[in-house]
Parts: sequence; C-alpha cells; structure tokens
Amino acid sequence: MSNLKAIKRENASAGSTNKLREKGFIPAILYGGKNPNQKISIEKKAVRDIVNSDNFLSKVLEL
Repeated sequence: MSNLKAIKRENASAGSTNKLREKGFIPAILYGGKNPNQKISIEKKAVRDIVNSDNFLSKVLEL
C-alpha cells in the first residue's frame, strides 16, 4: 500500500490553484459520498513516482 500526503486547502479560486501548480502541487477534490467534499492538494512528485512504478495498476493508495 502506498501513502500519499494530502493537504487540506481552504481557497478554491483559480488564482490559488494556479499558485499551487507553480509550487509543484496538484489541486484535487476528495468526494466523500455522505460526507462533504474536501478540497485537497497532493505533491506532484509523489504522484509521478507512484504512476511511474511498475505495479501502479495494482496498488492501493491511502490518503
């Protein structure tokens, strides 16, 4: 199992998400079913490392 560190973000404006991208983060939304949706950001390098691994398609990810 691989862990991804997600950071909760408060601001959802286009300007703030562009600044996140410039800093190397990926803005995302975690959909929670009955729970409210959460705005998060994930480090781009961590995602790239997991996606480029040989067993990516069979990995379980934990945020």
